[in-house]
Amino acid sequence: MAAQRKRSRVVFLRLTHEEYDKLRQRMDAAGIENCNTYLRRMALGDGIQVANLKEVLGEIYDTRITLSRIGNNLNQLARNANTYGDPGDDVPLEELRQEINRLKKEMEKLGDDLYSR
Repeated sequence: MAAQRKRSRVVFLRLTHEEYDKLRQRMDAAGIENCNTYLRRMALGDGIQVANLKEVLGEIYDTRITLSRIGNNLNQLARNANTYGDPGDDVPLEELRQEINRLKKEMEKLGDDLYSR
């Protein structure tokens, strides 16, 4: 099996406990469990991009909640319009339109942020 390996060179590396702990933290943040893989990528310049997924997923979750609320409001408006006719001036259609446009821009920004990482 050893004769079949493409990587035949061995590099030894000594670290202090603190250095090793820092290395493990960076590996965890990158989602890489294999130390050789992590060090090879870093040493050969392949680089590792780490996205703060908790932050991005939190923003996406908040946006989904807001979109759900808007959808509920629109369903109520449609139900009332179908039951009673014209919804009249009491319906905040302009506010809903502005909120939908704001959320569209926010979703575009989130997509751009994810794409750039």
